[in-house]
Amino acid sequence: MAGKQQFLLLVLFCILLSAAFPDIVVFKSGERKTGMVIEAESDADNIVFLSIAGEMKIPRSRINKITMEPQDQSYVHIGKGYLELKNHASAREYIEKALDLNPDNEDAKALLSVIREEINRELAKNKQEKAFKIDQSLTEISDMIDAQKYENALALIEKYQQADLSAAQKDNLESLHFKLYYQWGLNSLDRLNPKGAGDYFEKALSLQPDNQMVFDKLLSIWDNDPSMTLKVIAIYEKQYKDNPDDVALNRKLADLYYRQRDYKGASPYLKMVHRKTNGLDVINSERLRDSLVNLHSEAAFNKKFDLAAQYYREFLDAFPGEDPTPLYYYQYSQMRQSIADDDYEGRVKLGEFCKQHHLDEEAKTEFFYVLEKDPENSRAQSGIMEYAQRDLSEARLAFDKKDYDATLYIISQIVNQYMKLTDILTAAYELKERTEIEIRRENKELTARAKALAARGDEYFLTAEYHINAMKSTERRSDVRIISDKEEAKKFLQRAISVWEAALKIDPSLARKDTADLTTKITDAKNRLINLTRVIPIPDYYRYRRPSFTSKSSNTAP
Repeated sequence: MAGKQQFLLLVLFCILLSAAFPDIVVFKSGERKTGMVIEAESDADNIVFLSIAGEMKIPRSRINKITMEPQDQSYVHIGKGYLELKNHASAREYIEKALDLNPDNEDAKALLSVIREEINRELAKNKQEKAFKIDQSLTEISDMIDAQKYENALALIEKYQQADLSAAQKDNLESLHFKLYYQWGLNSLDRLNPKGAGDYFEKALSLQPDNQMVFDKLLSIWDNDPSMTLKVIAIYEKQYKDNPDDVALNRKLADLYYRQRDYKGASPYLKMVHRKTNGLDVINSERLRDSLVNLHSEAAFNKKFDLAAQYYREFLDAFPGEDPTPLYYYQYSQMRQSIADDDYEGRVKLGEFCKQHHLDEEAKTEFFYVLEKDPENSRAQSGIMEYAQRDLSEARLAFDKKDYDATLYIISQIVNQYMKLTDILTAAYELKERTEIEIRRENKELTARAKALAARGDEYFLTAEYHINAMKSTERRSDVRIISDKEEAKKFLQRAISVWEAALKIDPSLARKDTADLTTKITDAKNRLINLTRVIPIPDYYRYRRPSFTSKSSNTAP
């Protein structure tokens, strides 16, 4: 059908040409030229003649005759000449000039249609030839890759990336680009160049991010290289975007970030695994705890209390049974940063917040500050009075439990903190006096007990001395009596030492020389006990009297 239309257009073109008459110049030599004559008034001796050969100046003296036609027809004739020469661009230029002069020129209209058809046919042909050449080049690139001519293949790929390719050719080129880097990576591994292989596999993966084969190759190279951890993370995160609920992938990313001590990076993945496993993954749970503790602690250290509160909320979400007090402290600190020192109403509210959440020292600080600036502030007075009564009750409870040291400590704190609360101080001093009376009574009883123990120890020591003296005076009479006194002396020395040491625990002052001097007595008793326990070796006199078997043998004749 297209060939038939082209034939009809050519027929129409020939008919139209037969009706188109150009300017004709007849030279005196008999030569004829067809084209377009342009006469210039400033140059009467010459004409400018325009044809497919271009413009030329011809002297009138050489011309015998000029036959003139309308200018648009001359342009049509020139366009027709360019068309015969297959110069479609110039042909269209002159036909369009003809139509500019005479839009009704039917010859020009018909020729323009023919020219456009020729141009389209030529473009289609050129495109087909170009596509064929590109296909050949793509085949050549594949052959180069197989022949391990990687640099040459890469140069051609980069060249054709800028070319006008069809969709199929673009896909083929991209596939060859991937093949180049993958094969180049394998070749580098064969040549024992893992670093180079990693670079090529990484480029291949950038072209096909979901290619598990390349991903595995990269991991085998990078997994045990700490310097490549960030690159491994980047690869896993590309996969994570497509599979955010993959527990194994979350666990791997969490592990990589945690090993880098990047707790902020690790926490989202740790939380996901913790949630999916219901907290049964012990290692993951401990890492999540450690990460969130580090995050909220670091934020608090840098006085970013809003961030610290956020991290601690995440901590409580993951571990609901934990103490919420740090969260309240961060909230208090955050609010404190935004309240001016002279905003007494705000400071009282802050104290009440702290009291509500058992931040007692912080609450007292706020109430005391307001009372220092505004002594009549009823809410601050009420808050402080409640704490004072609570502390006094705690001191009384310690007194009832006979924990007098704790009682005195709490009373000292009350006296230091609530100096302006007269009723509280009076009650505290009364309790302090009662406590000191009880302590003196207990001390007196303890001292008497310690002295009694020290006296008992003296009695044990005297009994031990008796047996030691008896052992010395009877050592030639009876072995049985010597052993008995010795064992009795050891027994009573041990008793004396034990009782004296017990007395010292009750009353350490008995160690002084101006009292019982128990330290000296214990040392003396221990030395005596060592002497009684020590075993004295018996010399083997018989060995020295007995003749040597060797010497006897040597003096005897064989």
